[in-house]
Amino acid sequence: MASLTWTPSGNAPATVEAVRQSLTALAKKKTGGNLIDKKFKDDHKFLGHAGSVEKLAAALARVRDLDYSTLFFSSLDPTAQAEVLSWIKRVPANNLHFNRGTWTITPIAIEMVNTYKFATVDMEVYKQMSKGDRDNLRKKSNKWLTISQKRPKLSCRFAGTSDGTVVIYHMDY
Repeated sequence: MASLTWTPSGNAPATVEAVRQSLTALAKKKTGGNLIDKKFKDDHKFLGHAGSVEKLAAALARVRDLDYSTLFFSSLDPTAQAEVLSWIKRVPANNLHFNRGTWTITPIAIEMVNTYKFATVDMEVYKQMSKGDRDNLRKKSNKWLTISQKRPKLSCRFAGTSDGTVVIYHMDY
């Protein structure tokens, strides 16, 4: 499980620049799902799934039962390494603290490198339209479903492993 702290074994990098170099080297050795925390995957359970956007977005909206429900439906695996490396490079130095042999990340969201696809369901309109013809609901999805591309912000944490790997933990969109 991801953590805000990491206590290195052996020789710990003692400066922000040294920890950035260490984290960068670790991130370059890993790709895709290895750089995405389990919590993030659970929070975005349809991440990278195949199937119609309408069906996935509606399913998630029904589970959440909110006025507006947003589904992140791009796959993050191919770009995870670039996003983590960017976060390591751009996280402000004052958000990385070293005290008594332990590194701590003060949470911060940094704008991502790439744009990703999102689908937002207007639940009220969806519920009204779903009372009628199901085929009509799909054909008129533009009334209840908004597809957009955004460059969200990303927050990372230590992976909870002994090596200090940083993983994608949260996304602000």
